[in-house]
Amino acid sequence: RGIERLSGAQLLRCPVEELLGKGFADQDVRLFRGSPVRFECRCSQGRVAGLLRALGPEEVRGVLEEQGAVTVTCEFCHRPYRFEAVHIEALFAPDSTTGDSEAVH
Repeated sequence: RGIERLSGAQLLRCPVEELLGKGFADQDVRLFRGSPVRFECRCSQGRVAGLLRALGPEEVRGVLEEQGAVTVTCEFCHRPYRFEAVHIEALFAPDSTTGDSEAVH
């Protein structure tokens, strides 16, 4: 009997392996072992600094003038990265190659 003939209650109780066998009886179904899902954000001070550099000095300094500091909050983990004026100037200094300054997060 096919999967379409099972009631909702039967579908909930039926093991996944059995459902797959019924639903795809004409195909070779293989199940792979699952792996745990975990949240891991890869944001960093350096990545945020790169983002600020990409915006350009005029825009970033404009935010700095309006707000006194530039704070960027990661959309995924909600970690804030705060850059004070000294950090912003270091970002746009001619010899600046990294964003790993002492900005607070």
